[in-house]
Amino acid sequence: MGRHWTASKHSPHGYRSAVSYDPTTKSWITVGPNGTDISTDDGRNWRPLKPNPQNPDTTPDEDQHWNALSLPFVVGPHGRIGKLRPTALTIP
Repeated sequence: MGRHWTASKHSPHGYRSAVSYDPTTKSWITVGPNGTDISTDDGRNWRPLKPNPQNPDTTPDEDQHWNALSLPFVVGPHGRIGKLRPTALTIP
């Protein structure tokens, strides 16, 4: 009793199928078919976690098409597996 939910000021940017907490960076990460979001204030605000276009090892849709998450790994359709780089979770 006495507990309640409060809507975030800036919500994730679409449907998200999984969420996980990273205790090292004190961040929540959520993934879904159209993107990945991160919250560093316990879910009050979310921002997109986008690939770095300056990095030649990334693809433009690297943040999309994920449906499961067990940090640092993400899983997508057809056996697709990715690993979040630690630098992706650092705050600019």
